[in-house]
Amino acid sequence: LSVDANAGVFYCFGCGEKGGVIKLLAKLTGKDELQALIGAGSDFVTMNTAERTDRGDLCDDARDYFYSIGKPSWEVIKHHYMIDKRRISPVVLQKFDVRINSSSEYPVIVPIMEGREFKGYVMRRIDVLEPKYLYNEGFLRRSTVFGKLRQGAVMVVEGSFDLMSAIQFGFKNTCCTLGASVTNEQIRKIGKGASVVICAFDNDRAGEEGFYSLRSSLPNVVRLSFPDGVKDVNEMTKKQFKASLVKLLKELRNGSTRRY
Repeated sequence: LSVDANAGVFYCFGCGEKGGVIKLLAKLTGKDELQALIGAGSDFVTMNTAERTDRGDLCDDARDYFYSIGKPSWEVIKHHYMIDKRRISPVVLQKFDVRINSSSEYPVIVPIMEGREFKGYVMRRIDVLEPKYLYNEGFLRRSTVFGKLRQGAVMVVEGSFDLMSAIQFGFKNTCCTLGASVTNEQIRKIGKGASVVICAFDNDRAGEEGFYSLRSSLPNVVRLSFPDGVKDVNEMTKKQFKASLVKLLKELRNGSTRRY
């Protein structure tokens, strides 16, 4: 086993395992990486991956960690938070390569892909405690657009679960900004090749502000409406989602679409 304290990485010549020292500490202590990081003492600070500034190395560590978690057999799982509570089908969960780390406080792990490129991962709690989400160290949320975009009408949602739901409901050309606060770089990526941008950000003030940001920077941005009491796409049923799209299509045809 080789450990480079200055670079903050390790490599095992026996099994080929590699990654950051937080990953090594987790394996040595039997904890997940979050618990290992929280429990790391001051003597460990000099080896902390936070001292490393190379984004490529951090992304490599994130990739190594994510793919070290075994793939769940979604096709045979009968009950799970993602199926029962979030209503994501096993087929879509498998398509997005969602994984489970039952030993973690953040047991649901979603790889964030921009096109075919691995950008990082987001971990999600399944209880009511905060924060709900944790991203891997070094992840650049404000420059990332999660999804595989093609030319044509593009739908933009806030969260990864919204992205899965929209695709499950049939709108394949959907992307996710991982929050309603969008940057110029994200807007540029979204607008490239988009004939119309359908903003399906959450049905709240932050979602409205995100819509205004898109609308002020891109042409042909319209807002998807939500039924009363429904916050986001993941809370919608397939019937509600399709009804909102049909309503939007009619508004586009008669010129009464909300563009302000």
